[in-house]
Amino acid sequence: MYNSSYYEQHFNFLSDFDVQVFSYEVGINKPDPKIFQALIDRSGVLPSELFYADDNQSCVDAAKSLGISESRVLDKSKANDIK
Repeated sequence: MYNSSYYEQHFNFLSDFDVQVFSYEVGINKPDPKIFQALIDRSGVLPSELFYADDNQSCVDAAKSLGISESRVLDKSKANDIK
């Protein structure tokens, strides 16, 4: 199982985000809306102030159902183009 040090070593962009929620920490996996609720709770901001991107439509829909701004990434090579 992965832990925060694994993610920090392999995904050095995580420090660019104010808040992270990892499924292994909260015991909830996407697309369960509860993981997105954990993000809302942890962030302390309105869902509309959050942004979520994924290539899985069911995950995008779960985030959207809670009012999180979302985008589906169809071409992973263009993920860096999301603004």
